Amino acid sequence: MLSLRSRHGAAASAWCLLLASALGCGHAYKESVAPGKEQYCPDGTALPGKTILTMDCNMAVRYDASELSATVTLDKLGEAGLKHSAVALRQIDQAASDMQLHFMQTCRQYNGCQLTHDELEAARQQAQSFFRVLREKLSIVQSAGADSAATRTAFNELYQHAVPSVERAKQTLEVTLQVVGRDADSSATRVMHDGETLRTGAKLAFDVRVSQQAHTYLFQRSQSGKIDVLFPNGGIVKAGNPLPASTSVRLPPPGQLFTLNAQDLGTETVFLAVSREPIADLERALASASPDQARVATVVDTLLTQGQPECAGETRGLELTSDVGCGSATRGLTLTPDPAAGVEAPTLVARNAAGDDTIVRSFRFAHVQ
Repeated sequence: MLSLRSRHGAAASAWCLLLASALGCGHAYKESVAPGKEQYCPDGTALPGKTILTMDCNMAVRYDASELSATVTLDKLGEAGLKHSAVALRQIDQAASDMQLHFMQTCRQYNGCQLTHDELEAARQQAQSFFRVLREKLSIVQSAGADSAATRTAFNELYQHAVPSVERAKQTLEVTLQVVGRDADSSATRVMHDGETLRTGAKLAFDVRVSQQAHTYLFQRSQSGKIDVLFPNGGIVKAGNPLPASTSVRLPPPGQLFTLNAQDLGTETVFLAVSREPIADLERALASASPDQARVATVVDTLLTQGQPECAGETRGLELTSDVGCGSATRGLTLTPDPAAGVEAPTLVARNAAGDDTIVRSFRFAHVQ
């Protein structure tokens, strides 16, 4: 039996509703027409003058829970860094319930001579395919075991399959970073991309856009370890957090550009962190009028995902680690831009993973003389 065990209240019973009639852990639908009976279809129906054999709508589409030994828990998803998976689970629950209800309604319409057999068969195949793939993807989540990365990937694929795009969009946070500027020996402005080599004198500007209201943080880390806060920073731009939905902020404002000076040659990294909720460590580090450089450096270096195996026991937030230590400077899903004809792709586009509310990405360039 598929089950959801958690210390979070009634999550188990809620998950049981995911496939209520299909799994047999919920109620069965009451038939309005007895199944297995000959039904004459009068004029004015979809099958005038024909006699059909009514179907048992409870049995036409079934999902055998005994075939599945997977156990999905909020705790397991939380340990994989998906701290907000309850919302995603509710969406999956609703989508599965809607699919089952849609088929039941279609089946009843057929029994009432309101649909043809072909229409019923199309609905049956759609529902069976939906639940078959759902079962397969749930099995993949279960088989991921303690592999956090595999769990996140499998859960995201389950979410993408089950939840309609319109509903997914309600929980999708997307960020676009556009790094534009001019090379040291050029007057032409262009979009710059991760991993480029830029010479002293190059000029840069950053444009960040969020699809939903979000707290946004942008920091530059030089080869020496020095941290420069680019946003939020009232000395650069007056805008602050949270950024409203479908809003962009340009750093510095139009008419100005950052210039690479001759200091800190080597690899320079710009970190972008976007979250629906304030990132506590960052907020504390930025609380004073003149943030302490060491404190800012401590919280900016790497975004750790709580409970990942390589960082067991670490708290969520930005904390100081080595470049090769535990934690990850990447969080969320990278998207491949599909720009309009003649429009150059942005530097990066990313969205939150299902069950998560934070995106972390970086833009690196080699700074040479």
